[in-house]
Amino acid sequence: MLIVIPTYRRNACLRWVLQSLVQCRTERIDEPIRVVVVNNYPPAKAEIQSIVDRFAQHRQFSWKILFRETTLPAAENWYSSICEQAQPNEVVMINADDDLFFPWSLEDRYLEIRRLDAELLLARLDSSLIFSEQAERACHLARFPAPQPVAARQLSFQQIDDFAPQHLSNHCYRFTERFRQSLARAQEWCDAQHWLDDHNRTLFITLYLPYAMLLCQGTVAGLATPCVMRGRELEELQAAKYGVPSWNHGFIHLCALGVLDNTDLRPIRELDLVREKFSDEFVRWFLTCLVDARVGRKQLRQTLGRVRFPVSRLASWKTLHGMNLILRDLMRVRGWRLGRASRRTSMPMQVFMDRLATLASS
Repeated sequence: MLIVIPTYRRNACLRWVLQSLVQCRTERIDEPIRVVVVNNYPPAKAEIQSIVDRFAQHRQFSWKILFRETTLPAAENWYSSICEQAQPNEVVMINADDDLFFPWSLEDRYLEIRRLDAELLLARLDSSLIFSEQAERACHLARFPAPQPVAARQLSFQQIDDFAPQHLSNHCYRFTERFRQSLARAQEWCDAQHWLDDHNRTLFITLYLPYAMLLCQGTVAGLATPCVMRGRELEELQAAKYGVPSWNHGFIHLCALGVLDNTDLRPIRELDLVREKFSDEFVRWFLTCLVDARVGRKQLRQTLGRVRFPVSRLASWKTLHGMNLILRDLMRVRGWRLGRASRRTSMPMQVFMDRLATLASS
């Protein structure tokens, strides 16, 4: 089994991600477990080496660091790492550098993707974790989920969206020829939006991949158990434009609408609800797209000209959400509520990790 952990300038969180990994149960995994940390920020080479070295004594895993000589676009870094490191038919998990593993995460996903002979498995994602003070503290804005043995099931086009496939860390694959075909197809859909930069064109390839898998006659499975705790850094959320680092939430949904309307996916009526949801997200964020330098007027105009989106929908009260986001940035109150909740309920990270570890015996 291969676990790929790409990292880019989140060294403070990476330590805890690896801590959560070594706290996972592995007794029922009947093959060697290889961990590959992929450093996509070359100046951090020495620090990444130091962080990974702390965990070398955990012999149930073998450890390797892949150092990029230049920073690659995110999606290229993710999937080239898999293609470079995975062995034929190997189970592969990929996990972001700020998302924590639940103790049952490895075993449950490994056993279920093999039981169903699936090429892709999506698990539920817990989105309640907030890091603060350079990941020295954390708070969980909900109760920890109780581990419940739930069998995975095959998913249809309509059911995939229930598992938030746009997120990276809830993806588990088997490295088969069908997986490679599906990845190539999803990449073709991204490349068809040639007027976009690499980042905006490929950021949602994780969303497209399950659809490509079904079109390639592969099996996509869903596991209702939350297996990964999505982490967010409070300071990053407060400083980022509209609370989203490096990309615009509304614009990326407009780009995804274009992919969902390509010649392969357009006939699939099961995706109509997803298209409607993505249209709403773009409408809600539209005003931010007009003023966000990460989008740019030219890129927005080109995309609207190529995506079948009825501009008349922008005459909606829903666009006021974008004005609210703009005002929050101007008034410097971004993340105020999250900050208050964090100050009230956060705890030292090691205490948090100890509590997480106790779930293994629940």
